[in-house]
Amino acid sequence: MQWISHEIVTGVFVYSLTGGNGLCATAALAGSLVPDVIEGDVPLDPKGLLKWTRSHRPSSHWFVPYSMAALIAFVWSFFADHATATMENTTLALTAGRNRGTLPVIAGFFLMGAVFHIGEDSLCGTVPSLNPRKRIGVRLFYVGSVQEHFITAALVVAFVIVWLKGVLW
Repeated sequence: MQWISHEIVTGVFVYSLTGGNGLCATAALAGSLVPDVIEGDVPLDPKGLLKWTRSHRPSSHWFVPYSMAALIAFVWSFFADHATATMENTTLALTAGRNRGTLPVIAGFFLMGAVFHIGEDSLCGTVPSLNPRKRIGVRLFYVGSVQEHFITAALVVAFVIVWLKGVLW
């Protein structure tokens, strides 16, 4: 997916998941760029582009380290707050800014942004699976195609409906 599609889908998803928490959504937005930033820029010369294309989405797109680190951050936050495990309490504590677990929650959503990026990339190609030497994914669309923009718009509409209906919280 193009970076703007990653930003839109991840931001709207996390915003709806947290019941409208902009801080968590912003952290996930920033995190959704991490896998591609680690990978570096696309070379302009044809030889370098071919090499980059063959090795695109290597270990920087392996979801396991990001997922484990996010889990550690969320568990840390839970125990730092001595709070209940409901998203409503976490969201209220974040907006009030008065808990010791705020930083780990933000770090958790930052890392989850990278996981969402990888999941989104698996819709338009392959990414490393649980075993980083094996790849999984489908090609529902090509990067930058009309289908990508249509799927992005459809996901945004679905997440906004979920947020407005309050289904997740």
